[in-house]
Amino acid sequence: MSKFEFTDSVWDLRVSPQLIHHAEQLSQYWGHLVVSVLSAYLVYGIAVGVHRLYLSPLGRAGIPGPKLAALTFFYEAYYEAWLGGQMFQHVRELHKKYGPVVRITPDEVHFDDPEVIDYVFPTAGRKTDKPSWLHTKTGTPESIFSTIHHDQHRQRRNAVSSFFSPASVHRLEHVLNDNLHKVLARLDAHGRSEEVIQIHYMFKALASDLITFYSFDQCHNLLDAPDYGKKDFDATDSLFLMTHTGKVVPWLMTVFTRAPVWIVKILFPGLIAMRERREWWTNAVREIRASPDPQRIKRTVFEGILSSKLPDSDKTDIRMAGEAQLVVLGGEGTTAWTMHAALYHILADPLVCKKLKAELTTLPHTADGIPPLTEVENLPYLGAVIQESIRVHPGVMSRQMRVSPEVPIIYNDKRKGKTYSVPPGTVYSMSPVDVHMNPDYHEDPYEFRPERWLENPSLGKYFLGFGKGSRNCLGMALAKRELALTLATIFTKYDLYRGQDGPTMELYHTERARDIDAHSDFISPFPAPGSLGLRVKIRA
Repeated sequence: MSKFEFTDSVWDLRVSPQLIHHAEQLSQYWGHLVVSVLSAYLVYGIAVGVHRLYLSPLGRAGIPGPKLAALTFFYEAYYEAWLGGQMFQHVRELHKKYGPVVRITPDEVHFDDPEVIDYVFPTAGRKTDKPSWLHTKTGTPESIFSTIHHDQHRQRRNAVSSFFSPASVHRLEHVLNDNLHKVLARLDAHGRSEEVIQIHYMFKALASDLITFYSFDQCHNLLDAPDYGKKDFDATDSLFLMTHTGKVVPWLMTVFTRAPVWIVKILFPGLIAMRERREWWTNAVREIRASPDPQRIKRTVFEGILSSKLPDSDKTDIRMAGEAQLVVLGGEGTTAWTMHAALYHILADPLVCKKLKAELTTLPHTADGIPPLTEVENLPYLGAVIQESIRVHPGVMSRQMRVSPEVPIIYNDKRKGKTYSVPPGTVYSMSPVDVHMNPDYHEDPYEFRPERWLENPSLGKYFLGFGKGSRNCLGMALAKRELALTLATIFTKYDLYRGQDGPTMELYHTERARDIDAHSDFISPFPAPGSLGLRVKIRA
């Protein structure tokens, strides 16, 4: 019998019994296959869940926390990727419920006890690794920040650490001074027209030009741009907004960093400027490597890498470009965030401004209005203002994660009378926001009060703004001096506006809760949606 038969003016479709039988068999086969796959996946999921909850070393450790957090990484992804950087808020609530040590993911334990900072983040005596997946959030698997193993990290860090020493920072004081001349000129121009400016973009341009020139012996001169490089910084923010999604979709950052530009334009149109910056860093590294001028190489951060005993695999253009990305992004966004937070609090509190101005009058007068760095870095009240700004508004909000590869982390919960042992290989973390806002160690923690650091210098033990231990912030010396000289320069010339003549500044429609406080954590802090940031009206 044929499958189809043609009759007068119509198609008469007749299907053979054999074909129907084969179709039924095929349908049954695919049905059984789907059921088998789903059953296997269900069995596998149950096995993984049982292992994570009860059979794994961390499961047997008995560390408190929600079962769902121990069961699946989607628990964290919900707060980070779906809700948008809200895990830091949720972790705070978990500690209120479960105590100072909480299991927050299948492989991570979080501490909220300032007394154990030095133990959790040791300087020596215990190897300290990083999580193997950390690069999926940064897109730089070979950078110092993302280096997994302790020994390799020490080798890579030692190759560049001298470049960020206090002595090196002082040798390049003229670079910072050149940029501050531009800042004063731009502020004067804004003041003559009594403009309202989003001053955080100026601070980002200042920090970016400094760290880029400091690292490459050249920069983008964003301080000269009419909008201070707003397009570049907005693209950088878009990259940070991808960080939590990068952990859920591990290949995402690799596509951004390695895919052809035309693919990036299709998939990440808002990140083109960021990709162009990355290409600039790569080309700059190649120019430095090929430069016939040995002095130029010495003026860059890469001299230490190229002249070190690191293996050739650590000296490739790709790795050094990734290193450059971390150095630049770490040096511009975090420092600028502290600058704008400090400026807000100085302008929001007349007493703070008055005390700072009084201290600055003790500095020697200079013709260009920029005080000597050696004098500025020793001013106690200015130093306290900076310390308090970082305490209340840390430039890096993300949980500081470590892994002890060889020995367990022992924690004694004195309130419950229990001792917990975090197994080797487990990710453990602490958060600057939790430490800095702990009322048992920082009285009235939300209040901005620089005097607390002068009254009780021992509070430095409970400060996590630059990290702690062998993996603390490499650029700490540069950041502190950049902050001090910038704020000293601005407030040597400008005063808080009270109706008087002369160079002044005042806040313009800026609210702390909306524009200054961190609303979301995408490694860097982000203000509330719709915020225009710190706006300042300048008068000359």
